[in-house]
This record gives sequence, structure tokens and C-alpha cells, in this order.
Amino acid sequence: MSNLPISADDEMRKPFLWSWGQAKPAPNKYSWRNLSSVLWVEQPVGTGFSHGVPNIKDENDLAAQNFYLTGESYAGTYVPYIANYIYEHPDALDLKLQGTLTSDPSLSYDVVHEQIPAVDFVHRYENVFAFKYVCLSHLTSLSGGSPLYSLTFLAQLDVLNKKCNCADYTKNYLKYPPKGPLPLPGKSTEANKGCNMWDLIFEEALRLNPAFNVYRIFDTYPILWDVLGFPGSFPPVQLLPLYFDRKDVKKAIHAPVNVTWEECSSRNVIPHGDASLPSALSVLPNVIENNKRTAIMHGLADFILIAEG
Repeated sequence: MSNLPISADDEMRKPFLWSWGQAKPAPNKYSWRNLSSVLWVEQPVGTGFSHGVPNIKDENDLAAQNFYLTGESYAGTYVPYIANYIYEHPDALDLKLQGTLTSDPSLSYDVVHEQIPAVDFVHRYENVFAFKYVCLSHLTSLSGGSPLYSLTFLAQLDVLNKKCNCADYTKNYLKYPPKGPLPLPGKSTEANKGCNMWDLIFEEALRLNPAFNVYRIFDTYPILWDVLGFPGSFPPVQLLPLYFDRKDVKKAIHAPVNVTWEECSSRNVIPHGDASLPSALSVLPNVIENNKRTAIMHGLADFILIAEG
């Protein structure tokens, strides 16, 4: 479920490996190709080298057109909707879906994925974020007017975390069996005014470490060259054009030379916005119930979509 000519969402899938700072690709002896035939298809229209003009209305519209089993990131929305469509329309496809696998998936609202677990994430990696220092506070107005000048940035975050109803959230609500639907910390599915702690953390982390990578928080200088130019906190400026956007590479893999390749498409693949509910709040329970096996994996160093969210 990727717009990559080679899948970058899981080391086990790739026919070859091309890691950060690596000048040339190397064969992957653990590739899925060793056990099975694998076909990578770019979708929705608008990603990678895909042809056509984006025209879908929502995830159900997407699911009616394509079939996938695995994916990463926003495929946490795509994959469950596609799988659910297959289960709800058993005669539409002459294949039996066995299960789904998603890695670092987007399953819910950003306030759940990012805001609620953000400060707990910083505490887990305190030595990486290095927020234990005294600073002039830019958070004073968010604390009811009380001065926070003598507090470290981490202590200021703790004050905000409590004020924004995110402190001890996972401790209080992440229990089995659940007592009911998980409550939102604010008044909507967006962070309340003054409670965008994820952005505050990102800006301060970037100030301390200009090489801070939201996808892999342990990165420091030098920022290693990456064949895909992504993921990272910055646009790919080290080498342009990107490898898969070079004309010679496009010709070699029989891709359209007039399409600009991007790992994360800048085209709006759902032109009028995705009106679908997050998969965890809609179709995912039914998919899990029908799947023979459901795998959801998440990297613990990922700050863009935090595992506890």
C-alpha cells in the first residue's frame, strides 16, 4: 500500500535494501519474493507513477477499485476500508482475503495519535529530547497567567499536559476490557486552543537538534542521503532529482517520464477531502472480526504517529 517502486514500509518486503547513507542497493535475502510472487501497485491515482486524474470521493470509493493486504502510514485508513469492502461484497472478487498487515498506521484522529501520547513519549526518551534545562517560557499565557520562567521546558510540558487533560490518559483509559468509548481530551477531534503540544515539542526538538527526524528521533548530523528523499522532517534537498525521478531510471523501469515521482505525493489524491471516519472508529473492528490474522506494527522511535496513540 505504497507509492514506492520498491516498498519501504517493511524491511521484509523489499527485493533489495537501500538504507540511509548507502551508496548502492544490496540484495535482501529476507525478501518476500523468496517465498511468493509479489506485485506492487501504486494507488490511489495521484501517487508515484500512477496514471489518471484523482477522482474518488472517499475510502469506500477507493476500496471498490483496488485490492491490497498490506501498507504503512495512511494505509491504516486505506487497508481496512478496502478489506471491509471485500468482506461486505463477497461476490465482487474471486479471491479470499486472509488478513491485513499495517505498519505505523494512521487509524484514528491526530489528537489521539499525536497530542494525547506526546508528553509521555518525551518522558520515555528524555535523554534524546534533552528538555531538562531552564528557559524563558513561551507557554506562560497557556498556564492561566502564572509565571513558568523558572521551570524547565519539560516541566512546562507537564503543566500543559495536565491542563489539556492528557496527563495519565493511557494509564486511566488504556485498559482491557475497556469501560466504553475512549473520551476525547478536549471539545472536538482537534486539540483545544493552546493544547497543540506535539507542535511545541517538534519546534523545540528542532531548535536543539536541527537534524531532528520525526520518523526516527535518534537521528543527528550528518543527515544521511536517502534514495527516496523521505521520510524526514525536511524536503529532500541533498540530491535532486530524486533517484526514481531521474529520466534514465524511469526509462529503465518503464515508468512514464513525464510524471514527477514523489515518495509522499503532493497531489490531493482525494480532491475534495476525505470524509470517511478513521478506520478504528468505523470499519476496522469488522475487518479484525473477519480476518484470519490481523497484524498492526509500529516503530517505537516514530514521533509522527506515536505507538501509544
